[in-house]
Amino acid sequence: MLLYDRTCILYVTAGGQKYKIDKLHMDFRILLTDEPEPNSAEITIFGLGSGTRHLFSEEHQAIEFHAGYGDNTALIFKGVTVNVFHEKSDVTWETTIFAYDGLDALVDPRNKFKKSYKKGVKISRIVKDLATHLDIPHKIGVISDSDRTPYGVAYCGMPKAVLNQIAIDYDLEWSIQNGELLVYGARTLLNPTSIVLTPETGLIGSPVVSERTEQLKKKRKKKAKPKRIPYVEVTSLLNHQIRPGALIKIESNRTLVRTGKPSTEKAKKTEANGLYYVTTARFLGSNYDLDYYVEATADAGEDIFFYKTFNGAKTSDV
Repeated sequence: MLLYDRTCILYVTAGGQKYKIDKLHMDFRILLTDEPEPNSAEITIFGLGSGTRHLFSEEHQAIEFHAGYGDNTALIFKGVTVNVFHEKSDVTWETTIFAYDGLDALVDPRNKFKKSYKKGVKISRIVKDLATHLDIPHKIGVISDSDRTPYGVAYCGMPKAVLNQIAIDYDLEWSIQNGELLVYGARTLLNPTSIVLTPETGLIGSPVVSERTEQLKKKRKKKAKPKRIPYVEVTSLLNHQIRPGALIKIESNRTLVRTGKPSTEKAKKTEANGLYYVTTARFLGSNYDLDYYVEATADAGEDIFFYKTFNGAKTSDV
């Protein structure tokens, strides 16, 4: 694929209809993460006419942002607007959109989840009940049938807090991606196909290898121990497949190593080549200016070889 002819498309839903905005100068900053926090987007459009600006007059409107090259574009972000600003410069109007992915349903204090369960209830049933309560699209990955509540449980609170507690109690992960709630077992690949990153496929500069200390989740009656996790920071030309839950395979002849405190912490991993699990992806750029890329943070380690796909099957390339 030839990486030129940058294309950005924004879809906005207004008055129950979906409208397409394209062929205009757009700048964007989009953050996607596998953490239980909403993904976010800041998109600026230059030169919108008065009629199109009026499309953004409603509250919490659904938007979709697609980007790519020529006719080869893909969904990068899907969410709802929280603020929209229109500002007139010397020559044109600038419309800046701030949006989040799944924010309202999770933290609305009026949307409390209240339900109790007897001993032996499947964890998947609790998750399904919560997802149905949220009334947003959802997908539940494989949760072993043997995973049942060892005692009666009751949940009461905002959906985000309840999801966090379920994740801690039963070693699950959850996030919202493209407007869809995903709940899955720990170490699950949301995209089992590895993306090869080389200078020929879009790799920019040198991957940076480092290490962090992470406090593991604390389960009931169990002490959590901190764990040192090697990770890599890498930049690539814009590629929609590089997103949380995906695997990237780095092939580079250059590596930078960043240490923490020099006297107490040195990165054990000094070679960037290998497989990594993407935890964060930042899409930055403009379809008119120089920048048009994605910055990814991805974890390494032996655990990568025990990851499973969302439906429970083992991956073929790890």
